[in-house]
Amino acid sequence: MKKNGYTVVELLVLIGIIALSAVLILPKLSLAFQDKREVTYETDLRTYLKDAEIYGETKKEEIKNQDEYIVTVKELAEAGYIVTINDDVKDPRNQSSMLGVKIKLSYDETLDKVYAEIV
Repeated sequence: MKKNGYTVVELLVLIGIIALSAVLILPKLSLAFQDKREVTYETDLRTYLKDAEIYGETKKEEIKNQDEYIVTVKELAEAGYIVTINDDVKDPRNQSSMLGVKIKLSYDETLDKVYAEIV
């Protein structure tokens, strides 16, 4: 008797192997993508802090005269220090807006330098 195809049992075994492989691999891929989004978020924050310090250098006299000088990501974007997409800055982890993130600028007289930190 000539066999021209696979039996139902062979097909079920093949489907089972594929399903088992998917169950084992997909969670690891999901974690890899989540880790990438977290790294991107941290990198974005560091970039915003550096941009805020550059912005602060232009506002040094104002910062010197205040105990606390707060700027938002939105203000930095409006001033041209941060690039926006459709007038928004998205959190890569969950796509929420980051325009409201507050950054505190402080002035160090001994080094004559402006520092930034997330509030």
